[in-house]
Amino acid sequence: APLVAFLDCNDAWEPGLLNAHAEAFRRTPTAGLHYTSLWDCNETLEPVGNPRAVPERHGVDLFPEAYLEGFPIPPSVTCVRREATLASGPYDTRLRVAEDLDFALRLLLLFPASSSPEPLARRRRHADSLTRTTTAAEHIRCEELLWRNVGAAAARHGRELPPPADHRWSADPPERSSS
Repeated sequence: APLVAFLDCNDAWEPGLLNAHAEAFRRTPTAGLHYTSLWDCNETLEPVGNPRAVPERHGVDLFPEAYLEGFPIPPSVTCVRREATLASGPYDTRLRVAEDLDFALRLLLLFPASSSPEPLARRRRHADSLTRTTTAAEHIRCEELLWRNVGAAAARHGRELPPPADHRWSADPPERSSS
């Protein structure tokens, strides 16, 4: 299949999500990733508050923003080109958390992204989620591995990392290359 869409087992797609992905890739053939806005929901998948809105974008280099801000887009609203997945590598199974961020950052190193403002998925938030039940020490271990993965991918592809900035991560990002 030329496109790969993700759906977390706790989440749900709205009608039209896959068509929106396909249309976005037709409109921007260079994009490696497309995502949409979404609804954050309670345990019964009822929306809580306003949708988590994203702007409409076409073929934008999102890597610097995603690297510094953590690309807070859940996998259930993303779709990637198969060729982009093969070029950037699969999910790192050593990561208990942040495996989706690691994958997205490595992909965004190589490919531009597009987004659509319509909320076309529902993300279930609940107390037993893996992110909420993982220990702080395990979060730090995963973040450190993530930074190593992204730093190694950037070096492999000759991409300079943005300057480190204060952000939500507990581990330090990799050192910038001196070139």
